[in-house]
Amino acid sequence: DLGVNIGASGFVSAVDGLLTVTGFGGGAGTGASNYGVIASGTGAAIKTTGTGNVVVTGTGGNATGTGANNWGVDVAATNGITATGTGQISVTGTGSASSGGNNYGITVQLSGSITGAGGAMTLTGTGGNGAGIRNYGISLSAGSITNSGSGTLTITGIGQGTVNSDTDLGVNLSANGIISTVNGLLSVTGQGGGAGSGGSNVGVQLSGTGAAIMTTGVGGLSVTGSGGNGSGTGANNYGVYVNVTSGIAATGTGQIAVTGTGSASSGGSNYGIIVGSGSITGAGGAMTLNGTGGNGIGNSNYGISVSSGSITNSGAGALTITGTGLGIVNSSGDLGTNVGTLGVISTVDGLLTVTGQGGGAGFGNSNYGVQVTGTGAAIKTTGTGNVVVTGTGGNATGTGAN
Repeated sequence: DLGVNIGASGFVSAVDGLLTVTGFGGGAGTGASNYGVIASGTGAAIKTTGTGNVVVTGTGGNATGTGANNWGVDVAATNGITATGTGQISVTGTGSASSGGNNYGITVQLSGSITGAGGAMTLTGTGGNGAGIRNYGISLSAGSITNSGSGTLTITGIGQGTVNSDTDLGVNLSANGIISTVNGLLSVTGQGGGAGSGGSNVGVQLSGTGAAIMTTGVGGLSVTGSGGNGSGTGANNYGVYVNVTSGIAATGTGQIAVTGTGSASSGGSNYGIIVGSGSITGAGGAMTLNGTGGNGIGNSNYGISVSSGSITNSGAGALTITGTGLGIVNSSGDLGTNVGTLGVISTVDGLLTVTGQGGGAGFGNSNYGVQVTGTGAAIKTTGTGNVVVTGTGGNATGTGAN
């Protein structure tokens, strides 16, 4: 039961006037796929062609039922939402609170895209606040959200969930999902959801070949993620998780800023920023990464962890890394900045600065400021750049060792 359905070759358009589209999904009981607004199929579009702005708002249906996949806004058509002139674009989507899960606020999939031509773009997605899992704020899978010229793009995704809901991501990019600008500022913010024993509620996650948050010109790039389920018992609630090559990248001269905060949930392993087998890459613009581990009673709340992945800048670009481990009660192993096997942090001719503050509390031990361990792990420069590493052990008021 769809609120507004734009099918193949169907379109809603304006030239210089405001275009507003609002849809509420229906459904009941076990009913699923009750979308607020959907644009799907070749030629389907919600668009303006002159100075007119586009405003799309969708809310998934069947909030009191048990069905799944009740999305706020679904775009599965190339240029499904677009402004080909100078108009601005605003998209707001809210997933259903139905208990079936997979209730996304905004999803862009199946080669679908939301595109601007230089006017400011703002997208806000909120996952469904139900007991099911995977209530993402914004999800991209083989889809894209892009702006050209000097147009800015601001993305905000909020995961939700009740009872023991898990894997409620704020902003999720899987295989071939792309968010990009050219010369305009690109800002992506994600807040994980979840509740109870739910884990893996990541603020911003990139995984799968081709997934990327990127600028290609002089545009700056800002990514901020906070792990969810702060009052629960789940683990692995990361702020920012990058598990794909060049997952966060500036291919032009734009600067990169990444800030991640792990959840305070008691399950532990709540990292601020984790780079798994992926990478964060700059092309000469300054790069700054700040990661703070979760301030909970669990162990291993790292500020920044690079494990078999890399954070690199080329040319004369500087790279500044600051990791802060946290933890309360008797938390242990809360590292500030950790570089594990095959993990690399590097520049060429730019200054490389790595700082780590260990966390921990009570009798917690092994709260290192900066740790580099395992075959191939390195903090290095390969040209004329200097390396500055500063580490401070944690748990200064406790009784733990090492």
